[in-house]
Amino acid sequence: MSGKGVPAALFMARAKTLFEAIATRLGDPAETLAEVNRGLCRENESGMYVTGVCGVLDTASGELTFACAGHEPPFHLRSDSPPEPFQAEGGTVLGLRDAAAFPLNRVRLAPGEGSWPIRTGRMTSPS
Repeated sequence: MSGKGVPAALFMARAKTLFEAIATRLGDPAETLAEVNRGLCRENESGMYVTGVCGVLDTASGELTFACAGHEPPFHLRSDSPPEPFQAEGGTVLGLRDAAAFPLNRVRLAPGEGSWPIRTGRMTSPS
């Protein structure tokens, strides 16, 4: 997330609203991020942006399909080794380039394995 204060909070609320509306309609992570991106690019003269990951897990097959937008990929969780990020192609941040593409990544999770999204950001002192 770029910026801070009220403008950043409003941009994040807009991003969240777009994502919720689009993800439930489309289902495909890459298409979802592309459409959210187009929505955020409209009327974004201040150049704000957000990063994110969108994914769908097929619980029957264990296939995790995901796309990244300027964000680290989710972590692969296994009982016999430390968590590590999936190897993945990613796209640019959301909100800056209208025609951005978000490559689709697919991994298969074995029984007992999992995935966990990583949250990035830095703590800043209040201004």
